Amino acid sequence: MKSKLLSQLGQPFVYFPKYSAGIFSLVFALVAIIYNYHEILFLPPQSIHLWRQCDCLSQAMNYFQDGNSFLMPALHNLGDDGTGRAVSDFPLIYYLTAKIWQITGPSESVLRILNLSIFTSALFMLFKTIERMLRDSYLALFIVFLLFSSPFLAYYANNFLMDVPAFSLALIGMCFFERFYFTSKQKHLYLFALFFALAGLLKISALLGFFAVLAFFALEVLGVKIRLNSKIFSKPLRQFIPFALVVAVQLIWYTYVRHYNATYNSGLFLTQVIPIWTLSSEAIQFVMHHLSDQFRWNYFRPEIFYLILIFWMLYIFFAPRATRVLLFLNLLLPAGIVAFGLLFFALLAEHDYYLINALIIIPIIGLSFALMLKKRLPVFYRSIVFRILLVIILVHSIDFARRRIHQRYAADSWQNKTYVNEKQVFRQLPDYFTDIGVKPDDRVISLPDPSVDVSLYMMNRKGWTNYNIQNNSDKIREKIAMGAEYLIISDSTLLEMPQMQPFLHNKIGQVKHIHIFKL
Repeated sequence: MKSKLLSQLGQPFVYFPKYSAGIFSLVFALVAIIYNYHEILFLPPQSIHLWRQCDCLSQAMNYFQDGNSFLMPALHNLGDDGTGRAVSDFPLIYYLTAKIWQITGPSESVLRILNLSIFTSALFMLFKTIERMLRDSYLALFIVFLLFSSPFLAYYANNFLMDVPAFSLALIGMCFFERFYFTSKQKHLYLFALFFALAGLLKISALLGFFAVLAFFALEVLGVKIRLNSKIFSKPLRQFIPFALVVAVQLIWYTYVRHYNATYNSGLFLTQVIPIWTLSSEAIQFVMHHLSDQFRWNYFRPEIFYLILIFWMLYIFFAPRATRVLLFLNLLLPAGIVAFGLLFFALLAEHDYYLINALIIIPIIGLSFALMLKKRLPVFYRSIVFRILLVIILVHSIDFARRRIHQRYAADSWQNKTYVNEKQVFRQLPDYFTDIGVKPDDRVISLPDPSVDVSLYMMNRKGWTNYNIQNNSDKIREKIAMGAEYLIISDSTLLEMPQMQPFLHNKIGQVKHIHIFKL
């Protein structure tokens, strides 16, 4: 009697597709406000990974100011050859940002809004896909917003890096594969390929889902049954074409990247793997220590992470035969994530965003577990108790993400105090430069900035940083020969260094701790 009552209580709250789009929008808006998105959207680049944020914005600004052609992206850092030309991500979104700036004027919020819009669209499409498969709007909302409660995903979704747009396009690609799986319509297979091609161009790690589906194709060709009653790919010769096109597009683009950087400025962007087997035991322990912190503070609340792991293990053990394709995904995607992690292992210690695309496994686990629970424990699945538990889990997870995002933007946090205390002042320099006669096209050297172009982007001047100079007087003279006219010193300890003395005779200005010298 009690189980029947719980089932009846839960039933009215399960499936409401007519109203679910509006409810999704309301919940997303509420979570966005909780995350303080309405203020963050209009903030300049700051907090953790400021270096990479400025690299992204620098490319957009160079498109806007210099009118570079699409395939000739450049940075404020002029590099070894003085052109600043370098590339890593496919520059589609940077180029689009520059085109919008031609209408609105340069505003960093445009890039934030573009990235957030792509992410929101992907979340909504994912929600409708899961809702359709489960016939359960409530669970679909839970799975999607559990994904959105990952602190580092929530941070980068409203940011400048290309990892979340790539992840978003991959999610859309998987949604189109779901449509192809159930309808066998070729247009859905080609849309799957299109979105994964774009995702891979932005970030190669976004192809995890693509390679899992490609494995389905290969297994079926070899005679393995992925779907019990029929084949997914009934016309393999014709249906191989979209897979081949995705791979070809990636090969063409990344070949161009290597050629472009080798021709102009190699070394400004990483374009190669740093696998675990090339590291010393001490380096591996260093990465593992930092990964432990990332799992504790950035990927998910620890309890949520363990809960997801339990969901995955239970599904693997009790997977219904009817959801065999999901079982394969639950095995193939983790294998792909591990392989990617091993290839880029050295970067995982300090670059949390490298694992954003690994989050594609979260909705797969959520959907798989929900389908398994619905089949094996239907009364509990529909019960009000289960639904309330989901709300409690989600509220705690979102609150954890909220606190982590707040800390990343807090003025006194270790993530943001360097920007607030040292870097923010560079944004005052463009107006000050006008007062002291430093023209927009004058080249500068900015020391001791260790990044490629944080200070250069913020003061909107092209030149070089300590990334190129390493406090070496001979390299300073080399850059003077390449047109450097001003030396920007933002740490007074450099003023006492013997190797700096030949360049400090003609001071023309100062803003707070930043000293400006004419070379």
